[in-house]
Amino acid sequence: MTQTTAPTLDRRAAERVARLAAIDVGTNSIRLIIVDVAGAGTYRIIDDEKIITRLGRGTAFQGVLEDEAIEESVEAIVKLVLIARSNAVDGLRLIATAAVRDARNGQRVVDLVAQRTGETLEVIQAETEARLAYRSVAAAFDVTTTDVAVADIGGGSTEVVVSIQGLIEHVYTLPLGAVRLRERFGSCDDPAGDQLEAVRRYVRSVVREHVQRPANAPQILIGTGGTFTTLAAMSMHEAAVTGRADLLPGALRGHEIQRDEIRHFTEAIRRMPVERRTMIPGLGSDRADIIVPGLVVIDRLMKRLGVNRLRVHDRGIRDGVILEMIDAIGLKGAEYTGPGQTIDASGSAIEFAARCGIDEDDARHTAALATSIYDQLGKLMLFQATPADRLLLEQAAILRDVGYVVNYSKHHKHSYHLILHADLTGMDAQERRVIATVARYHRKAKPTLSHEEFAALDPDDRDRVRRLAAILRLADGLNRTHARDVHEIRIVPATDRLRFECIAPKEPAVCLWGAQRRADLFEETFDLPPEFHWVPSPGNQAGNHHHREAHDD
Repeated sequence: MTQTTAPTLDRRAAERVARLAAIDVGTNSIRLIIVDVAGAGTYRIIDDEKIITRLGRGTAFQGVLEDEAIEESVEAIVKLVLIARSNAVDGLRLIATAAVRDARNGQRVVDLVAQRTGETLEVIQAETEARLAYRSVAAAFDVTTTDVAVADIGGGSTEVVVSIQGLIEHVYTLPLGAVRLRERFGSCDDPAGDQLEAVRRYVRSVVREHVQRPANAPQILIGTGGTFTTLAAMSMHEAAVTGRADLLPGALRGHEIQRDEIRHFTEAIRRMPVERRTMIPGLGSDRADIIVPGLVVIDRLMKRLGVNRLRVHDRGIRDGVILEMIDAIGLKGAEYTGPGQTIDASGSAIEFAARCGIDEDDARHTAALATSIYDQLGKLMLFQATPADRLLLEQAAILRDVGYVVNYSKHHKHSYHLILHADLTGMDAQERRVIATVARYHRKAKPTLSHEEFAALDPDDRDRVRRLAAILRLADGLNRTHARDVHEIRIVPATDRLRFECIAPKEPAVCLWGAQRRADLFEETFDLPPEFHWVPSPGNQAGNHHHREAHDD
């Protein structure tokens, strides 16, 4: 019998694709992860370091980072960069979240890191932070078969993602973080409980303001960040002590907790002075003064979302960063060159539509009708046609009906949210917003400043949305039967109108009616009413005879 031995370090080095590192500069701590990449989406952690600096301390009131906190944090970053370099990493990415993002002097941290390390500290937006956390969760759990909410609670902010069958519908960003709340209200260890009640009232109001109550409650909340992992550690220790679990699990990932247990821990901990809290198994000294505010955020989010089950994820933003870096390796080869690759935009739209159950042929046909109209109107000099706007229209046409996966009656509104948060290759956040808004107006209401999503656009993008939505409404109407009845469109200009000749083997009465019903926005936008006429396909003799009679009339 042949004995199998563990691979040597040299053999492991030969097997790895690359060695990558990510540093997350947070409000409470600064963390480094170094991994050996084994393949697409897979890696082995070889180092994981954390330094508590409380970079965000004192910002709740002043809105600026303290000099001492900046210096301590930059020193920590320098140390972690040196550790990464000593491990001969092939790629290193540094990100900063709420503390640097929200502080008026946050740029100073970025500048000092560049001066002392030569590295770029990337200050990511809250929505990017949410996407990274969701990416990590989606890699660890199957989120494609159920409706879930993902929450990432940091020291300075909280991000929430609501997904349906693996498709992101909403991303919420809240100015709630464990350190930020502690700075404002204290550690919630006063005997009377006044601090706790003040935190609860404040968190409740912020959650109500920022998070929409879902029509259908997610089945589960999946949490990332130190508040969640600390809660899981406390829960697992208590389960072992009380006999609810025979053995204490070795990993936190996947541990489930009910909402009533969270409220139990909140009440028990808030009765203890901070110095005694460290005696609770699973609760470390770095979390003792901020754990109660963090638990309140979890409780109020679960209440708002209508969720009773919490599942804990032991990774998060840094994991999401590593997965993005691995994606970049896959696109660029063996060397990591950074995020933001742009290829095959239409292909990713088709792929996303297919995930939502949309028929590819139908999506492509409507997109072909829309881009044909766009091209012909551009040649008629009704507007300045550009390849970029044409691509936005094409993608909006492909994705217009993805909201069916949520609900039919309001699918155009659901399409907006799904597209807004979709991973569309080559499209930045502004372009996704335009695509989503065009799709949102492919039926029913026209664009108006009373709609939040339209009002949020800048004036140029509003004009772009009106123009593209007007065209998409016609194309969607001309494919009203979803049977691709209209094969081709020719636009013939007249003095005071546009004649749309719709070429089809037989009269597409329903499609002509569908287009005419949606012509109001087109007429308002281009100041020309469209008229829709059937032109029989070449070789259709009966149709040609009928067409000649119609002209004789």
